[in-house]
Amino acid sequence: MTTTLRRALWLASRMGMLVGSGIAVGRALIRRPPAAEERISRELGARRTPVGDALSLPASWITDVPRAAAVTAGTITAVYGATRDWRKAALPGAAVALASAAHVASCLLVGRARPGVERMGTDQITSSYPSGHVGAATAQAVALAMLVKDQPPSRRRLVRGICLAYPLVVGWSRLYTGQHYLSDVLAGFVNGAACARLARRATGA
Repeated sequence: MTTTLRRALWLASRMGMLVGSGIAVGRALIRRPPAAEERISRELGARRTPVGDALSLPASWITDVPRAAAVTAGTITAVYGATRDWRKAALPGAAVALASAAHVASCLLVGRARPGVERMGTDQITSSYPSGHVGAATAQAVALAMLVKDQPPSRRRLVRGICLAYPLVVGWSRLYTGQHYLSDVLAGFVNGAACARLARRATGA
């Protein structure tokens, strides 16, 4: 068995485990929806402010699919330009692709309705669980944080601080705009981080 085939089989098995466990959690949430999540969504919807709107909408807008794809392509180009290493350049793209694949599979098999509040931003036709915006943002951020492990400490701290803040802001924006429940966002964080680790193993970056 070739190394490539072994990696592909390993990746497929890990993705199957990730998606399977995510679907199990999603279906459990549908059967017994936490009352606290509904309360959080209602309270955020009732306490929106012009400042909150101005901060949250761009974070959601930039992570909509067309723009997220453009950001990912730009990240791949920038990493290759800085490293001249295609394996490292491929890592962010592979991480986002895996997170998106896991999101689509989970959406199709869970089908959770969106929060029952007025939503802001682009209407989404997919399942509320898990958050694809948060998953893709987290996958890309974690992948970039992995790539700076050999950088000077000050640069590494700066990049990793930005990489931590980015998905957190996206997650908050998805809650604030009424697009997701808290568990959807938490599932997105887990999905993105797990897929970044899988992508690192698959690419050898």
